[in-house]
Amino acid sequence: MEPEARTQPANPPQLACILIVVLGMTLFAGGCATWIRGSELAREYYNIGNAYYDLGRFERAADYYQRALSLDRSLTPAGYNLARVYLREQRYAEAQDVLQQLLARDPDNLVLRETLAYAYYLAGDIDRATVMYEEILALSPYSVNALYNLARIAEEQDDAEAAIDYYRDAVAVSDNDAELLYRYGRLLAARGDSDRAVAVLERFLAARPTDSAQLVEAGDILRRERYFLQARQAYEAVRTEAEVYPQALFGKAATYLLGVQDAEEGLPLLEQAFDRGFSDADAVRELLQSPGLAGADAVRTLIEERGILQGGDGDGDGDGDGDGDNGGSGGDPR
Repeated sequence: MEPEARTQPANPPQLACILIVVLGMTLFAGGCATWIRGSELAREYYNIGNAYYDLGRFERAADYYQRALSLDRSLTPAGYNLARVYLREQRYAEAQDVLQQLLARDPDNLVLRETLAYAYYLAGDIDRATVMYEEILALSPYSVNALYNLARIAEEQDDAEAAIDYYRDAVAVSDNDAELLYRYGRLLAARGDSDRAVAVLERFLAARPTDSAQLVEAGDILRRERYFLQARQAYEAVRTEAEVYPQALFGKAATYLLGVQDAEEGLPLLEQAFDRGFSDADAVRELLQSPGLAGADAVRTLIEERGILQGGDGDGDGDGDGDGDNGGSGGDPR
């Protein structure tokens, strides 16, 4: 998640007005050097750059940020946003150069430090990113972004214990961050720390998360730990248009068939999951083999009719494309 350091952006109608004003100011400036100071024109160029940035026209945004900086090198927000454009365009070396220049003038600016660390990470320079995040923690021990990103890096380096420690410290500072709680909970579950995983994932649900893929995975973990009510809460929060929705339907069906032994509620949900393309054969086998399965004969008949256990193992959610959210095992540091 990128830090935000821009002023209120201009919308498209405002962009036209700004361009007209700047054009007039430039014409007057050409005839009378005292009519407008360079710093004032730089600020107008910066505002135009912001407007283009919000329109997704990043090349034009970069052009106006550069114009602003050519008139006023001390306009830090223009340099910062230019670096953000470079990061979007994967011009990592240029982004790092801009951010290093800004830090030379403002070495205690944590936003600049966080963004430079992120630029190092994106460029694959994990060692420099780690050092930078550790420096941020030395300056600000309660920096949630630094703790979160160090945890992510530790996970990628298969250092689960270090990652858990970073996540724990981050949660102690920010206990309502859904993304943070999700990643902490799923890591605890993967390490077999079921009690803590469930407690953290309950807090994740209380944070009202919106990422469908994360909700499904949290639901699956809670269901396997037999916390059926909490699992159902996770599945019910999944958007119906999400690509993982069939998986949510299957999970919700399982909470009824296993949790309260209610085949009357569970079977229609299971059928809906298959209608929406759910075809994870491993999950289906696990369901069939679960003790206390309500309506076991009817469930088995439905599965046989749909041919779920024929011709391969399926892909887990019926389409294999993922959810489009930044959940699951993906997502970038922030």
